[in-house]
Amino acid sequence: MRCPPAVLALLAIATSTARADDADDLVASGQALAKRGEYSRAIEAFKQADARRPRALHACLIALSYTRRELWGQAEVALASCHDRARGGDPLPPWVDALDRTLTSKLEAVDVAPITIRVDPPSEAAVISISSFSPDETFAPRVVHLAPGTYTVTATVPGRGRVARTVVVADRAPREVTLRFVSPAPAARPSRVPWLLVGAGGVLAVGGVACDLLAVQPARSRLEQAAAVRDGAAWVEASRRFDRRRALTIGLFAGAALAASVGVVLRFTVFRQQAAVTVGADGVALVGAM
Repeated sequence: MRCPPAVLALLAIATSTARADDADDLVASGQALAKRGEYSRAIEAFKQADARRPRALHACLIALSYTRRELWGQAEVALASCHDRARGGDPLPPWVDALDRTLTSKLEAVDVAPITIRVDPPSEAAVISISSFSPDETFAPRVVHLAPGTYTVTATVPGRGRVARTVVVADRAPREVTLRFVSPAPAARPSRVPWLLVGAGGVLAVGGVACDLLAVQPARSRLEQAAAVRDGAAWVEASRRFDRRRALTIGLFAGAALAASVGVVLRFTVFRQQAAVTVGADGVALVGAM
């Protein structure tokens, strides 16, 4: 029995409302955790709320919690998401302006370096991740402030794969990190030489058959006729003609066998494709035996 559309609509509304209520409960829980200084647990609660109902408020709360944890890179990425999500029906909370000013002043005062992350060629679909961030904290190419340390910066572009680079931040000097996607080298076209030799062998073999039928066999018949009538002069001439035509036929068959054999040998030795070349995640060519 099929449910009426109206019932399905009511179920969908009820499910959406339940998820919204659940998200609000998680936000309240996260705020309580943040008041106790448990910012890591608070961030997880805000992320769970956001998974149920994405809102600008959730990203703003995550940014605020990261600012209080003094994880500046994560804070500015979350704050950018907070501003990007703000719409007419999903406004920014009133305290975001103060958070903007606080984070800006902190980034000017603390020991962090502005890292400009780009991908080459540029792509709007590029997704950046940093080893010190949580796996779910990805973002588009942008400037990120990182404290001194060693990081792995990874870019992922649909259809191009992944590229990673190690970045060492030793001071506050600005730097650029460009993650280049190198297209795989086009596969080398297999050489036609072996197949041309095999084909030439086939042509010579056909020529040998034709020579045998059209030249050798008639010459054999004339030779046998001269022997039957005991005509010595005619037999000598027929014998010479027969020998020449037989030698030509044998040569054609021998050439056919040689050309075909050489073609097969070259195909599986000199002209065999030895390896496949691909581009690894770090841009280094990886060679593997076929």
